[in-house]
Amino acid sequence: MKDSGKWAVVFTVLNIILITVCVVLLLNKDRKPPVISFSGNDLIYYSGIDNEKLLQGVGAVDAKDGDVTDRIVVEKIVQNKNENRAIVYYAVTDLDGNAAKASRVFEAVNEATGDAMKDIGMAGFDGDMDGSLPGEPETLEPADAQEEELQATANAEDTSEEDTEAESSPSVSPTPDIEEQRRKEQEEADRKAQEEEEQRQQEEARRRQEEEAAAKAGNPKIILKSTTVNATAGQLPAWIDAVGSFQDDKDGYETLFKNLKASKYDVNARGDHAVTLTTTDSDGNVSDPVSVTVHVK
Repeated sequence: MKDSGKWAVVFTVLNIILITVCVVLLLNKDRKPPVISFSGNDLIYYSGIDNEKLLQGVGAVDAKDGDVTDRIVVEKIVQNKNENRAIVYYAVTDLDGNAAKASRVFEAVNEATGDAMKDIGMAGFDGDMDGSLPGEPETLEPADAQEEELQATANAEDTSEEDTEAESSPSVSPTPDIEEQRRKEQEEADRKAQEEEEQRQQEEARRRQEEEAAAKAGNPKIILKSTTVNATAGQLPAWIDAVGSFQDDKDGYETLFKNLKASKYDVNARGDHAVTLTTTDSDGNVSDPVSVTVHVK
């Protein structure tokens, strides 16, 4: 009886110690998310801008992990074309999985101006550079109208020259110099008309490509920040070390990361394993698979 009472006391003390340890660990667990901060906001947003530019001037600090700026991702972008503005949403997680989000508003330009900015590699410009403001590109006449105007000008010039020649010397045939000039002018007009037609065909091809891309825009996209991730034998890797961000027309980072799926591999076998990752949005659209190498130690 004495031994039974002694063991009961021992078990009671052990349980109290275990509960105390669990409470201490729970109280010491980091539950505070990082804080995202911004500096400077002179960037002009345009369609297709690199995420690296959108991350400029964005920082994050965690109370426990310190500077976690390199873990910031662009979660999604919402563009208001009527107001020429774009809202960029950012997300960051610390090493304990605490997530924080923030957003920033940028001035935006239309698609035509954005394509021009991509070609010359500009991230922003002064509004008076060419006498116009962002979002107010120069109005261009359609290619067909330009061709008609060009042809009408050429015909008017020909008619004017013929009338002048008829008034000055009605009985004299055109000189070889005048004929050569007319021939050159006609060749120049034909060349410009051909260039306009080629430009029209290029614009039509680009429009078709954009329509095809828009048809696929509903599918989410996984953007990797690393194609290799480490894991301990018997454990799954931290996919957040490989996945940088997601793109989707509706869902954000948390939903798409939660729906992340990996192809099967032997988690107990050490070495390199080729794994494909996919995700599904709330509408059931599945992303294209991306390849990641899992190095099991």
